[in-house]
Amino acid sequence: MKKIVFVLTLTLLIITIWAEETPNDTMNRLIDLFRQFHITDIPEKISANDFNDKIINKITKQDRKNFILSVYSKDPSGNYYILKNDLKDTDRKKIINTFHSIEYRVLTDKQKKENEKTSKEIEKIFDYKALISGALQDHWDKMTKEQQNDFYTSFKGLIEVVAYPQGSYFYSNSNNKFKKAVYEGDRAIISSENYNIDKDIDISISYIFKKNDNSWTLVDVEMNSHSLVDAYRLQINRVVSKKGISGLLSDLKNMYNQVKARQK
Repeated sequence: MKKIVFVLTLTLLIITIWAEETPNDTMNRLIDLFRQFHITDIPEKISANDFNDKIINKITKQDRKNFILSVYSKDPSGNYYILKNDLKDTDRKKIINTFHSIEYRVLTDKQKKENEKTSKEIEKIFDYKALISGALQDHWDKMTKEQQNDFYTSFKGLIEVVAYPQGSYFYSNSNNKFKKAVYEGDRAIISSENYNIDKDIDISISYIFKKNDNSWTLVDVEMNSHSLVDAYRLQINRVVSKKGISGLLSDLKNMYNQVKARQK
């Protein structure tokens, strides 16, 4: 009987070890989630005023402007622009990239709900506490609990409304080559070389994961050897030196509200 119990226990242990997600598995899952995140819808019908004010007048590159004018045309009334039928997938992708570049955000109710689900899955991988406390490490212990909560909520919200669409665009338009994780204690570093097709640029990115229980969470990102947390920290220190903590919190809330207001 003892032998059977031992064998069963050993089997369960082996299954658990093999089933445990590696940092590279987590990285792949994160990329897939970003690719699922909707940047914007492609409306089939746009009012002439919105088309001109919110799209055409904001596109700086003439070739992009000409492209949008080639896929949308005025209806007989002249009050609306209508999307042409049977668009190629490449054209749809180009429209989304163009809308992304001018921060034109229009999502259907279905896409919003899907983004909410995707955001919750991304949140399981992002170690927001580490990212936020690291960025505010020079001031965190001096802040009241209420100030810490306000900063956490606003900063996390800002990352979601800015970084998630950026991540969706980047990983949907880039060739990414990831190296195997290099372990340093309870941390794992995954280096990658990325070529963004749309912008024709190369960028080196390293992802720093930390092991929490049996899962890996993202605690920092380095772009071309520059830490994202350190960059946030530098910006925050500049604001605090001029406006104090209350000014920082006020600016953060205003930034979040402004970005959120641009999204429909």
